[in-house]
Amino acid sequence: MAEQSSQIVNKADVWLPPWDGVAYAANTGHHRVFDAAFLATLPLQGDERLLDLCCGSGDFTRAIADLVPDGEVLGVDAQPSMVGLARACAAPNQTFVLGAVQHLGALLPDGAGFDVVMSRAALHWVPEADHAPLLAECFRQLRPGGRLRLEFGGGDNVRAMLALFDDCSARLGGPRCPWTYLGAGYYL
Repeated sequence: MAEQSSQIVNKADVWLPPWDGVAYAANTGHHRVFDAAFLATLPLQGDERLLDLCCGSGDFTRAIADLVPDGEVLGVDAQPSMVGLARACAAPNQTFVLGAVQHLGALLPDGAGFDVVMSRAALHWVPEADHAPLLAECFRQLRPGGRLRLEFGGGDNVRAMLALFDDCSARLGGPRCPWTYLGAGYYL
């Protein structure tokens, strides 16, 4: 599966800058502050199957794996350095797949029957046109009665950054920013 996903990443329809997994992992404290609050909304029994979209360096995914010792956690991320770091620190009940989440159906074509599909502060990296198909695919990946849990970063901060990107790019004759912040209202 990893070979297939590597091919998909290389054919992604949106450019993502290369990320340094080690540098990212060293600077995720702003995310870790919200871990307990996120987990409080996601009671787990210990045997669930979870899918973490845009899992990054896998530090939160590892925390989830520790909470489901009889379960399984699959992380997906489009950045090779992130997936490499996550794999190096993986628990026995974890698997990491390299691939863009907008190609989730190709990465997991049979639908994997997850109890929880989740993503934390990452879907703004997915182009707006891909959100509706991705959401449909998330539901296809869930078992009956499964839960979709999405968390979004600070909307005003992201919108300001996207506007700044567009302004700078326009001044330099570049493209508009392909990423978006749709916010929770889009998904409700």
